[in-house]
Amino acid sequence: MKKTFIFLIFLLMLSLLVSCGKNAETEPEEDIPEEQGPAQDVQTDGMIIPFRNWCAYANWSEDPVMTQNCINGEFFVYSDMPRLPLFRITSEEELDTFFNTFEGVIELHRGYDEMPSFEQQVRDYDKTFFEKNDLLIAYVTASSGTFRFGISDMKAEDDTLRMYVIRTNDPEVYDTAMAGWLMTAEVSKDITSDFRRFDAVMDGRNLVFETLPGMIEFGSFSYKEVLESIDMESPSVKTEGFVNTDEVMDFLVVERAKAEVTQEYDLVQYFRDDEEDVWMVRFFCSDQAGETDVFMNGKGVTLLVTYNE
Repeated sequence: MKKTFIFLIFLLMLSLLVSCGKNAETEPEEDIPEEQGPAQDVQTDGMIIPFRNWCAYANWSEDPVMTQNCINGEFFVYSDMPRLPLFRITSEEELDTFFNTFEGVIELHRGYDEMPSFEQQVRDYDKTFFEKNDLLIAYVTASSGTFRFGISDMKAEDDTLRMYVIRTNDPEVYDTAMAGWLMTAEVSKDITSDFRRFDAVMDGRNLVFETLPGMIEFGSFSYKEVLESIDMESPSVKTEGFVNTDEVMDFLVVERAKAEVTQEYDLVQYFRDDEEDVWMVRFFCSDQAGETDVFMNGKGVTLLVTYNE
């Protein structure tokens, strides 16, 4: 009995050793990728799209041809964000069509200050470029030629590739020259081919400056109309005792007008009446009401100062 009991224990231990050996051989198979199931589809929603971008001058236009020919017109119908007309160019032929369509509607051959013309920017785009890339172009308008813009993001949102444009500066001094810009992004065809729709919007940052005093009153300025509309006897109108009484041949309009201002300000806007040869320089704050308007003739002599609460 004793020998039999020892023999049974030996057989049990041998069985356990064999079982452990099999487990050691099969465990690595659990780490084989093929046994983990099929790979999941990559989710592109919200993905940041790589792009190279630049800006060109285009001048101001309210011609409906801009929205009639854009590729994102469907988004203008019910829009909760400021939409920008967007155009997609996929070949040299389509680039020629773009020029033919908007020639005379916007400015394509002339730059503005440091900004180049659209013609200058696209002169090197050839067949080789368009074999691998598309151009996405958003048209941005502004009530001042001193504003500058850039593309902040290019995002995949559902089946839409959406461009986000942002104003990149908050100038202390700005004019009333209506302007327009073409914000252009170079995007790989490998990316654009994955999307059914395309869109462009104005990013909400800095838009508060569009509602400041004076921005509403862009366009021509008439000194005669100003004189007809104000009460010269009002304490808010100053007609004498000015700093700028001597004529000068060459001067910086805003810098000279500052000498007549005593209120605090952080923004300045200027207008010109070419017929009367008179400047109007407006000083105001971005966070409170009230403004000071300084009127000077073409020789730098102050003619009038008005104060508005």
